[in-house]
Amino acid sequence: MYGDGLGCQAPITTEEAANGTDSTASSDVVIDSAASGMNATVSDSEQEQNVIEVQDTVKVKSKVFEVNKLQCYWEYTAERLIRVKDQEHNLRIIQMQLKEAGSKRVLFTPENSPDLANTFYSLTELENNSDYVISCEDKNADSWCDYEILFERAAAGANTSTNVFLFDPKSGKFEYSQLFSGTNMEYDNDKNMIKTFWKMSVDEYVMTYTYLKADKKQIDYIIEEQYETDSVTVVKKRDGKIVSRRKVANVE
Repeated sequence: MYGDGLGCQAPITTEEAANGTDSTASSDVVIDSAASGMNATVSDSEQEQNVIEVQDTVKVKSKVFEVNKLQCYWEYTAERLIRVKDQEHNLRIIQMQLKEAGSKRVLFTPENSPDLANTFYSLTELENNSDYVISCEDKNADSWCDYEILFERAAAGANTSTNVFLFDPKSGKFEYSQLFSGTNMEYDNDKNMIKTFWKMSVDEYVMTYTYLKADKKQIDYIIEEQYETDSVTVVKKRDGKIVSRRKVANVE
């Protein structure tokens, strides 16, 4: 998931923009004129508040760091902004790529998540802290770290949906895993089971338990529990077919 900054100041979100402090923005960046057409449109609310103006598009490289025994660096394409306040946090990421040092081979290109689109960063944060934006964590208990990217928040934050990209040691790249992606996803290594949770209302939600085969790449069977105000419907599926279905009273 998203990094905690490891002691650095937290990134500034659009909601916090009006409370920043004035400072001088660093100019030690390489202007990417070819990418300037990628500038995103500033929202109406930002224009009305006169908080942001897009100056140009820049590329920033992080320091080299090690991930899964590979020497890597992040290359960010970002909008450089003119802000009424807090000129230190004046970069908004459009795209980021994880590249192997030396060969410049692309290992991972995360999608532009809501957190990226609505967060301001400083040049120092992007250059000096490799896991400031997102951190690499082992999501499937295979001893290799992986990346998890937020793509949606819903139901007042109760439903947090993420895409998971597992590291493939053979290719040396991070590949999208549909199995390990989902809403409020948790992996239980002892049971070799993925749990997801989807909330529809206060009393209505669905718990899904996906039991995997030993290779962690194929589904053995799925248990789905649909909770309603007075009842719980439990469905077992195998190979895409319903094996059993039962409805019991909801005693919660």
